[in-house]
Amino acid sequence: KDFTVASRRLRDGLLLQVARSTDNRATLLAPLRRTFLWVGGGALVGAAVAGLGLAWRATRPLRAVADTARRIIATGDLAARVPAPAGGGELAELVRQFNSVLTQNAALIGAMRETLDNLAHDLRTPLARLRGTADLALQHQGDPAEAREALADCVEESERILRLLKTII
Repeated sequence: KDFTVASRRLRDGLLLQVARSTDNRATLLAPLRRTFLWVGGGALVGAAVAGLGLAWRATRPLRAVADTARRIIATGDLAARVPAPAGGGELAELVRQFNSVLTQNAALIGAMRETLDNLAHDLRTPLARLRGTADLALQHQGDPAEAREALADCVEESERILRLLKTII
């Protein structure tokens, strides 16, 4: 270290010496270091908070897609849609495509339900006739000709049901 020494001879002959460090760098840099640590640490914390806030805001459309998917799975509500985000970009395009897939799925499921309803209706009629004819045959135990006719009707109705099922499959 560098020192500056001041000397003075006192009246009684003694020598008084006072020394001072001339290393001004350490003296000047100590407060700067403390200031830098406080300001730098504060800036780092502020940047981390701002980064988290921006990331949270930027991923909001993804969370909306996930929330909508969860709601559809939990409730079966095929009318649920993801709210469209403001602006454009990849996330807005993802939301539009996801909503489009939901619309197409809802239309396909609706068509499937309608087809199954029609099929159930078309099967009920021959099955009701088949059962009614079989019940009638069981009630007329005495006349074999009526029983044969009822059985023939049952075979005819079962053939109609089989043709209907082959058309579907």
